[in-house]
Amino acid sequence: MNLKLTQYLIGGILLCCMSSAPFSIANAYDFSSGVFDFQKKLAKKGDPQAQYKLANMYENGQGVKVDLNAAVEWYKKSAAQNYSAAKMRLTYVDIKTNGYQKTKHETWLKKLQSDAANNDGESLFLLATMHKTGSVVKKDLNKSASLFKRATNKNIPGAEAEYEAVNALLYDEKAETRKANQQKKTQADIAKKEKAKQDKLTLEKKRAAEKRKKSLAAQQAASRDRSNTEKKRKARERDIAAQKKRSAEESNRLKEEQRALHAEKKAAEEAQNKAKKEEKPLVDKSMCKGKKARFLTTCR
Repeated sequence: MNLKLTQYLIGGILLCCMSSAPFSIANAYDFSSGVFDFQKKLAKKGDPQAQYKLANMYENGQGVKVDLNAAVEWYKKSAAQNYSAAKMRLTYVDIKTNGYQKTKHETWLKKLQSDAANNDGESLFLLATMHKTGSVVKKDLNKSASLFKRATNKNIPGAEAEYEAVNALLYDEKAETRKANQQKKTQADIAKKEKAKQDKLTLEKKRAAEKRKKSLAAQQAASRDRSNTEKKRKARERDIAAQKKRSAEESNRLKEEQRALHAEKKAAEEAQNKAKKEEKPLVDKSMCKGKKARFLTTCR
């Protein structure tokens, strides 16, 4: 078999399983030790693609323990031969190790995004990986899936497996979202029913309070009416009593006046009678005797 073809096929198997998903890693490296040795032999012979793939194995711990120093060493050797993917990966390892620094890495990020926009397969794969994990860029599984799909169309090894893995994550995420939404709906329904129950109780309490208020108002009005009626009755009784008193006083006054008049009249009569008794006659009674007396006016 042609050496380049063999290298491509083995590299394809490796990159196919560079996913962070446990399933792809477990299935890819039942024979990883032999693949690692094969890539290492090619890398030592100066093949830039093999050097890139070997560095990738060191970076991700595939067939060998994770060794970022070794990864950087082999990426540098590959980059020295103008293997562009190795150059981009070198900066990515620096970011993973020391963190993203805008002043230092912004140009690199813009170039990566530009290369991906121009449909560069390796750039699509790396940017998709970053969106999958939320490294440097915002985590966005939908965007990651789209980028992995485009990388798959560029025949980048491992892109299709990553695309399926991200879709599985999206499915789980949507399932969790549906579950969360259902829980929210259930809680909202419970809250709605509870609110309706509380509103009903509140309304019943309000109506009961209004009923009590009306009843109390009616009782108070009735009490006021009774009180007013009683006051009027007592006022009438006082008026009647006062009228009787005035009538009695007037009757007594009239009686007193009558008694006084009667006494005064009696006294006058007595005085008159007494005066008559004490009065001397003006004509001698003897003169009124005889036939001539009838002609005397004083004797009449």
